[in-house]
Amino acid sequence: MKAVITDFSRVLLFPKDDTFTSSLNALNNQLLDKNPDYDFWRYFKINHELLNYYKSLNFPVYIFTSETIQDHPAVKALLEGTFKDIFSAKKLGLSKKEPKSYEDLAKITGHNPNEIFYIDDNYDNFTAAKDGGCKAILFKSNDDVIGKLEIT
Repeated sequence: MKAVITDFSRVLLFPKDDTFTSSLNALNNQLLDKNPDYDFWRYFKINHELLNYYKSLNFPVYIFTSETIQDHPAVKALLEGTFKDIFSAKKLGLSKKEPKSYEDLAKITGHNPNEIFYIDDNYDNFTAAKDGGCKAILFKSNDDVIGKLEIT
């Protein structure tokens, strides 16, 4: 393994309201429509433990997310310096549910799919990444990731 690609929503970013089950991107877009200067951290929280783990790794770590919540200025500042690049499936015209998307992402990052750990909380995305040749981890908690990434 030579790289890690991680999902963002519900892996690194969570709603402050633990009962909220809808899309974090949709919530962000609704809040932006009401007030472009809304207090992001009033509604969202970051997984600092996993973020710090990613910072400690000595190999490239990327984000592959569905839409654009990671572009919010409050988040961008927090992510700078940790990730080699951040990719939006929406901006790239890819579907996270398609195995070919992970093959394409591997090419973009300069790796073979079998050299990548992919981490996602969504089972369909997890399966697509595996079918696309990546070693995939279905995220349920930090214990699924921390200490489990061995790079060769």
